[in-house]
Amino acid sequence: MPLPVLKIQPTMDFSQVVQDTGADTAVTIFRPNTPDGWFFFGDYCQPGTQGPLGSGFVVQVVQDDPTSPALAAPSGWNFITTGFYSTFPPSLYLCWAPQAPQGYVGCGHVWTTYVPSETDRDLFTMDGGIVKILDRIATGDAPPPNIPTFRCLNANLAKSYPLTTLIWDDHGSGCNYDTSCWSIAPLATFFVWPQNGVTPTVSAYIPSQPIPVMPD
Repeated sequence: MPLPVLKIQPTMDFSQVVQDTGADTAVTIFRPNTPDGWFFFGDYCQPGTQGPLGSGFVVQVVQDDPTSPALAAPSGWNFITTGFYSTFPPSLYLCWAPQAPQGYVGCGHVWTTYVPSETDRDLFTMDGGIVKILDRIATGDAPPPNIPTFRCLNANLAKSYPLTTLIWDDHGSGCNYDTSCWSIAPLATFFVWPQNGVTPTVSAYIPSQPIPVMPD
């Protein structure tokens, strides 16, 4: 049977997920809104506080192989890091990588907002309280993302992509956990690396079939 065929389409239809001005450079994270029957590979990251200046992408399968589908939902999520937090209202911004099912790869990461319990909110005003909350989250004490339209890609349809272009990092935020976002440019997604000033030592993945090229 022929390999599945992906339809990858640019979109400017986003919802804002996170915006923070606590580091030397502000950052805004957007998520593509997906029409019925469409999916996406990761959030869109942009320095500053403006609305989206570029396009994201949504994807659907127009010819699939039922024995080895082109796309699969993640089997879970791995917490990577958190770059900063907001005290008004008390909330934390968390970075996640998809747990790809066997034979699949992730092509981007996502951010979520975590609102602590009433008890934990008191920690926001205590010395060392934020660190205590972040340490608990780092060991699994946070609800994972619930994103029904996020998809991983069949590894047979993927190729590696080097992570060489920094979009943003949280230098100057004062947060105990470093965060940097690296461009997966062909898909307008990004890869979160839990260090600043250090190029990731891994590669990302993108579809091996052609992806539409957007004008500057």
